Amino acid sequence: MSEDNRELEIARVQIKNKDYTGAWNTIASLSDASAFDLRIQICIHLNQFAMASEVFEKMKQKYANEPLTTVAAIRDSFLTVSSTADYAAIADTIDSDISRLRRWDGSGDLIQQLTSYKAAALIGQGLYEEAIDLLADPFENMTEDDLANLIVCYSHVGNSVEMERAVAHLKKTAPSHQIIRNLAALSDCQ
Repeated sequence: MSEDNRELEIARVQIKNKDYTGAWNTIASLSDASAFDLRIQICIHLNQFAMASEVFEKMKQKYANEPLTTVAAIRDSFLTVSSTADYAAIADTIDSDISRLRRWDGSGDLIQQLTSYKAAALIGQGLYEEAIDLLADPFENMTEDDLANLIVCYSHVGNSVEMERAVAHLKKTAPSHQIIRNLAALSDCQ
């Protein structure tokens, strides 16, 4: 594994562990499309949307035809449209971009990220059943945030059995996730 790839993997782990400053510093010297994409993700996690758009603009200038630039464009669209709460537009944008990404080999992870974004857009529209259908995967294959979104959806549609199963799995895999802390705080109030 090259040094750059090693640093990218370290940064991905740091992001997963919510060490955003560490991840930013780890990839500070890198300038490939993956590093730009990780910087955008870090900005999003930190709610630094203007900075995420600036990083995207730099990425677009340097890597216009890269598959990751397409994903970054989707993230940028997501941020732009999210600020107006036009979730239907977000879902439509993501659908067309998923179709484009399917042409590239090795785009499965990227498509999974976009599917997560689309689920969030559906939730924003109150389309909980559709989001559940989109997220329907064995819990073991889901990200923490997808599980949290699934918990929200099950709660809204009144499926307490599946909600409890998802909560139990998230407690096991990510006991400090915000939704688990929120649920614990709610139970303490009762």
